Amino acid sequence: MLSSLLVILILHTLTQFPAVCAKGEDFLNSYAKPISITYLDNYDWNWKPTTMEGWQIDQIEYYRKHFNISLNNVDCQIAHLVQAMRIEQLASEKSLIVFDDTWWYREFDIYLGKGGAAVPYLKAKGYQELHSEEYGTVLGRF
Repeated sequence: MLSSLLVILILHTLTQFPAVCAKGEDFLNSYAKPISITYLDNYDWNWKPTTMEGWQIDQIEYYRKHFNISLNNVDCQIAHLVQAMRIEQLASEKSLIVFDDTWWYREFDIYLGKGGAAVPYLKAKGYQELHSEEYGTVLGRF
């Protein structure tokens, strides 16, 4: 199966689109053009919040110091949901949205990770899951 990043790389070779590196909410609030392809890889997901290693503690401190953000999984999901809601408003009729670190957790019948709150919202808005694995989920509307 294709990884989410590979899907983006393939699409990039087939079409030309700008890549943006910015805080998602800031960029989306200043952008008004239709969006066809989105790859959301921001506001890091903490894979082991109860047994953090030194690098995770450093990362939490970095977010606090440089962005004034409390790095935690609930706020991560909220940030991705807010971004997804704005992207859905701007999305072209046919569009793809890819979430990094988002997957279908079969045992509990739920999406987890960064896009855990955003994926159900987008599915309610007509997007379909095209691919989901541990490190990413791809949604499309066609």
